[in-house]
Amino acid sequence: VTQIITENLGKGTSTVCHMARAAGADVIPVDIGVASDIHGSGVVHRKIARGTHNFAKQPAMSRDQAVQAIGVGIETALLCRQHGYDVVATGEMGIGNTTSTAAVTAALLHAPVELVTGRGSGLTSEGLVRKIQVVTRALEQWQPNQHDPIDILSKVGGYDLCGLTGLFLGGALCGLPMIIDGGGAVRRAVVSDCARLSHRLASHGGTGGRAARAGAGRQADNRRAHGAGRGHRCGAAVRYAGRCRFAVHQRQYVR
Repeated sequence: VTQIITENLGKGTSTVCHMARAAGADVIPVDIGVASDIHGSGVVHRKIARGTHNFAKQPAMSRDQAVQAIGVGIETALLCRQHGYDVVATGEMGIGNTTSTAAVTAALLHAPVELVTGRGSGLTSEGLVRKIQVVTRALEQWQPNQHDPIDILSKVGGYDLCGLTGLFLGGALCGLPMIIDGGGAVRRAVVSDCARLSHRLASHGGTGGRAARAGAGRQADNRRAHGAGRGHRCGAAVRYAGRCRFAVHQRQYVR
């Protein structure tokens, strides 16, 4: 599924591409770690590895790989600024990546796993229990350092999460405003909090309220549960008439 959607993003045929055109925005997918070969044009190929490791069995990636993925995000933000874009609307496309976002959030905030772990795209109650157990065991086994975001990302994160972290850092570096969308993007905004929240704006309040709890600036409270990368399309249409680039950092779900 990840491969198909990534290639559709490159072709401009995915749902978010149609929404972007309606908002006068450009879409550019960046393959950082899809676990398949991506064919066709329109995708920026920056693959670091073919998917992450299964963090139930070993750390998701090496520290060097996490740093490299963050660097891709920083470079993407700087390129957007160089090409004259006024704002970047962020998002990620990865199947099953709410598990890694929950693990990263619990580690960063030292929060109870059950408090920051949700059903994702619709887990059953039994599935949610297993998800919480997997995240809990991984955090106990790998002991990510709460005060070292790169250590957390490398042990229980994903390439999409690292890429978005770099994108926010790059935006702060060059003064490029960011629209945050999706639970994963909110977590990455928290990871990059050393860059201050002043350049980041939540796309919408949604039904989870995660952006508000993360302190991610003003937002439109439309009570909608948009898929990651779609809420900001609505927000961009309301807030911005200028051009923007949508950077989608890809990863394959942990198998």
